[in-house]
Amino acid sequence: MPFSADHIAELNLLTQFRASSLQEGIKVHSQEADPTLVAAAERLYGKGLITH
Repeated sequence: MPFSADHIAELNLLTQFRASSLQEGIKVHSQEADPTLVAAAERLYGKGLITH
């Protein structure tokens, strides 16, 4: 199965999390961030892979 643009955006977002700490995260500000990034965060949240 080839990766879609949506999958690539989600993977790019997930690579921003530091694997060395479960206490750290990232913030995606919906009014300042790239709309593609915001949409990826919303899809990951809907899948239960990220919180908030």
